[in-house]
Amino acid sequence: MLDRKQFLSLAGILPLMAAGGAQATAPPALDMFCTLFYRQKQVRKAFEQYVADDYIQHSNGMAQGREAAIKVLEPMFARPDFLIHPVSTINQGALSIVMLDVRVGTGIRAAVMDIFRWQDGLIREHWDLKQELTADQAATYFDRLRP
Repeated sequence: MLDRKQFLSLAGILPLMAAGGAQATAPPALDMFCTLFYRQKQVRKAFEQYVADDYIQHSNGMAQGREAAIKVLEPMFARPDFLIHPVSTINQGALSIVMLDVRVGTGIRAAVMDIFRWQDGLIREHWDLKQELTADQAATYFDRLRP
């Protein structure tokens, strides 16, 4: 099984992070954004506080801008069977990666990486990577991704 650095290297994330700068500390707002958005599922509050109005979304099928993201994400996060848990974060310069354990009901479990580019204390861009997991994979998948 790959460790975190090997996984990020294969996923092409390490070169992207290297281009983001030399600073390896999280933007001050990252922890609060993660708390509001992922842990408390307060989508609108998190986005209005920490996401730029002209937010650029690189996910397929998603419209551009903060309000467009809120309109898609609020109903998803409101579902009682939608569970999302931050596992780990990695920061390099203006980029942050949040590794997530996502579950939808009992049938779907996935590893998701949300990648954010920060500017002036706000999230300006977002990319994501997703991998659905089998029950066997899910049992130990996140163990090696935890810091």
